[in-house]
Amino acid sequence: MATRPYDLVIWGGSGFTGRLATEYLARKYTPGGASSPKAADGGESVRWAIAGRDRRKLEEVRAEIERKHPHVAGKIDVLVGSVDDASSMRAVTSRASTVLSFAGPFARFGMPLVDACVETTTDYCDITGEPNFIRACVDKHDAAARREGIKLVNCVGYDSVPWDLGAWAVARELRDKHGDGCVDAFGHAGAAKGGVRCEVFHPSRSFNI
Repeated sequence: MATRPYDLVIWGGSGFTGRLATEYLARKYTPGGASSPKAADGGESVRWAIAGRDRRKLEEVRAEIERKHPHVAGKIDVLVGSVDDASSMRAVTSRASTVLSFAGPFARFGMPLVDACVETTTDYCDITGEPNFIRACVDKHDAAARREGIKLVNCVGYDSVPWDLGAWAVARELRDKHGDGCVDAFGHAGAAKGGVRCEVFHPSRSFNI
């Protein structure tokens, strides 16, 4: 992996969330930024690029970020691939150690990128909250990923964040206030007007967080 040009490639860099991720990397992990760490040899600690299907939109994002953060000028590479062209997807994923995918809806557009990552032994993360897509990834690629040592990780943010925080809050409450460990946590989404309420059921008692 160290021989590949990029540690990270952001797929879907021209979308709303992809832009936020791109700007974060520009601000935090590009030399000259607010807190840009460097490797021991003085080089960049994170080598990254943005990718997607529309070069024009990606270049517009790059230009916008360069205006806001002049220190990244000339340091953001753009890669282009199409979910309808498997070879172009492999050309993107083969250049990265890890691909971060922000391009949904994943059930419609996501699998070609996962396919390409598996074929090029590239680690993969996404922000999906679509259970059907997650199930499809496991059914299609779990065996190959285990065999090749590839990490395929769904739900690393965005849609999954409220559920992750809810599970964490439940586990903390049980441990700190009731001296118990959390074995399982289940989420239920219903009609709401904002806010989060966690109701904990225990064999001997129930309480709200």
